[in-house]
Amino acid sequence: MRSPRAHVLTTHSGRQLDLDEVTADAIFIEDIAAALSKICRFGAQARVFYSVAQHAVLVQRILVTDLQRPDLSLYGLHHDSHEAFAGDLPSPLKAMIDAEGNDAYKRLCDHLDDAISTAFAFAIPADWQRRPCGLRACRPHCATDRGTHAPAGRGRRRAPSTRAQRSVPELDLDHRGHARVEDRIRQAKDCGLANLPFRSFAHNQVWLWLVMLAQDLVAWTQALCLADDARAWELKWVRYRLLHQSGRIARHARQTTLRLARDWPWSGQLAAAFARLQALPAPTAA
Repeated sequence: MRSPRAHVLTTHSGRQLDLDEVTADAIFIEDIAAALSKICRFGAQARVFYSVAQHAVLVQRILVTDLQRPDLSLYGLHHDSHEAFAGDLPSPLKAMIDAEGNDAYKRLCDHLDDAISTAFAFAIPADWQRRPCGLRACRPHCATDRGTHAPAGRGRRRAPSTRAQRSVPELDLDHRGHARVEDRIRQAKDCGLANLPFRSFAHNQVWLWLVMLAQDLVAWTQALCLADDARAWELKWVRYRLLHQSGRIARHARQTTLRLARDWPWSGQLAAAFARLQALPAPTAA
């Protein structure tokens, strides 16, 4: 006779999941998200960390955008969610287990799939085949894919054969470069690029130039006048912590002084920014 807690799993949120009697009310999205983001696919043999969560998002994007099946959006996102509780076994290992006639793992995954689909209210249409979509969602740097399929999405293309041979630091540098571009685009949206306010193309073109000018001014201000972590603050943080500070202009003995609020947590950083600005050398004519 087994122990009452022999098959009980403690989840990320601290809840208890009985693997013998999996029910929908024991499934929570935070447990799934936390687990899948940490599990590396292909038995952790991928050249670069590629999580089950990334794979799930790519499959969902292929179904909705490429295959025009929005009704399968939730299923695509959760088609491997059982691995949050059962783990991700490489396909060759699953084949070995099936060949031995042991279906315990498959039965557990089926029970988990039923509970997950009930918890999030989606069904699996009978006219959809999973395998082609799953292959297209493989990352090009995964050992089992050999760089023949690129991730789905905008501008999807066949990956160059040299990409699979690149080292992890090279791939990381490449991704960081893209991330910096995306950061600047996001900050431009915070600076006024999110909406074009005019109906005229010419007027919106002027607006775009003003947004780019404002973003350049903010970037140079952070580089020249701020220090440490403040140089990497988002525009929203700069606006709230520095630009929204209250102050008072005082004039005495032919001197003008800006008095900042002492109880504002970042008043010292703003005062230091003014000091650095005054210490900069005067610009010279080109």
